[in-house]
Amino acid sequence: MNKVFSNLSWVLSKIEKIKIKIAIIILLSLAFAFITLSEVFVLQSIINSVLDNQLHTTVVLALSLAGILIAKGIFPSIMEYFGLKLLQIPLVDNLTKMVLSAVYAMPLGKLKETSNATYVDVLTQDIQAIGSGIKQKTQSISFVVQMLVLMFLLGRISIYILLITVVLGGLYLLIGKIFTEKFLVAMDDYFVDVTLIHKVTEEGVAATREVLAYNRAKWEKDRRIRVFDRYYVKAKKLKNMENLQFLTTNIIKWTLMVFFLLYGGYLVINSSMSIAVYVAIYRYCDLFLNSAEVVYNEATDLSKIVAKISRVQKLTYDTEKPESCANIGKIKTIEFCNVSFKYDDNSKEEVLRDVSFKIEGKKKIAIVGPSGGGKSTIIKLLLSIIKPTGGTIKVNGIDLSTIDSDEWIGKKTAICFQDTFLFADTIRNNILFGYDTADEKIVEVCKKVCFYDFIKKQEAGLSTEIGDRGITLSGGERQRLALARLFTKDVDIYILDEATSAIDISTEEILQQNINDIVYDKGGIMFVVAHRLSTIKDADEIIVVKDGYIAERGDHDTLLNNNGLYKQLIDEQKVAV
Repeated sequence: MNKVFSNLSWVLSKIEKIKIKIAIIILLSLAFAFITLSEVFVLQSIINSVLDNQLHTTVVLALSLAGILIAKGIFPSIMEYFGLKLLQIPLVDNLTKMVLSAVYAMPLGKLKETSNATYVDVLTQDIQAIGSGIKQKTQSISFVVQMLVLMFLLGRISIYILLITVVLGGLYLLIGKIFTEKFLVAMDDYFVDVTLIHKVTEEGVAATREVLAYNRAKWEKDRRIRVFDRYYVKAKKLKNMENLQFLTTNIIKWTLMVFFLLYGGYLVINSSMSIAVYVAIYRYCDLFLNSAEVVYNEATDLSKIVAKISRVQKLTYDTEKPESCANIGKIKTIEFCNVSFKYDDNSKEEVLRDVSFKIEGKKKIAIVGPSGGGKSTIIKLLLSIIKPTGGTIKVNGIDLSTIDSDEWIGKKTAICFQDTFLFADTIRNNILFGYDTADEKIVEVCKKVCFYDFIKKQEAGLSTEIGDRGITLSGGERQRLALARLFTKDVDIYILDEATSAIDISTEEILQQNINDIVYDKGGIMFVVAHRLSTIKDADEIIVVKDGYIAERGDHDTLLNNNGLYKQLIDEQKVAV
């Protein structure tokens, strides 16, 4: 139960002015409980007035009962409105922002520990369920109050009725506690398989081309069936627990109800109780059982909410943002000082080892080397997506780790990947990527990256839809669109990670020259990661990386004359020099 209370305390702390809001909800709940209980009191008074032939009093009481029933019908809507406004909507909004902020600030290694399906589940389902659940749990306070008041009223009528109510009510709550703990464990296991099903489904859809190309439809079907079978076992276990819960609680509920009816009837026959009181007892019993059932269900459902809160907590990785340093101005120098990096803190194997280099002024820097040598790691470090495990990276003499990532990524740096993600949207919106850029500038950049001829051929021009993940485009067209996205941004550092690998050689030569002109005109620094070495012969400096070390540095001619690793790579590709 400690986990339940700690999780609830954590999630409630995410709502501003929570004490005031909870107080308002409690007051509304108490008002609703008062209205519900007053219905029984007025009904009892009506029966007494009818038996006493008090017509005027009966009419007045009947009108009062009508007003109470109207208020009882309207009040749940009022409670729902305030519950949404004060609790559910603010909580969902804050948790969503919190998860997204945590994801954006999360180190790459931590981010990769969780599947995309988990993030989607949490953002689209879990957070909504938490908001709705917290609202309902708070509103259920009215039913707790009703139970306590009804126990008092039943005790005034008969101590035996009170004792039976307390015993069976306590048994009801004890069963609720037992099932809550069991549900809490079962729900954790269940959510693992729910996420796995979503993950496998997402992968299956994304890999449709490969599945068909390799004729592996049966393999994919079998894979999904295996995952579904695991999910089915967990879901069946949960449903069996719910059925067992329903059976035990209903036995208790109807045992209590039958006792009330028989014992109350016995008292009426022996003239120990009036008919009005008997009817009141029946309504008290009915209200008590309904209230107990609501409280029990909410208590049992609490385990599901707590499990969802735990999932949100696991994703909200607390990363302290560095104090914002002074404006670093235009980037003039970048320096790696004995930088080392390893993805696993417990591993002894480092991806980079004591890497040092300094870049000054507007230059084109190429990073080349065998696969797995550390090229992409250098780029990720430069983007501040990952942090060095040793050494420092300095920008204009300032430690990069002290620069706010919001001020660095997208404002000072921009990257074009080999396989850039494209949205099922227009060419324009894919280039803009949420930024505000005039069409004139988009067209100008598209011309320089050799993409405008394609746009002109489209009837809708920049408004042309490119399909899911740009499926209507060829590999070269996708890369040129990605380059247009990159160079519409005004930043100091441009990074091309195999950004032209799918473009034909003749177009690439023109493209490379245009890209050089764009970057030099802006006075920027360009980093190019390339396997096709013909694209980086004109680089001001080439950094050759192998096994996490810098094997060589220099321009194209210098490295050729060194007759080292770079020359070996050139020879392997038979590049004309």
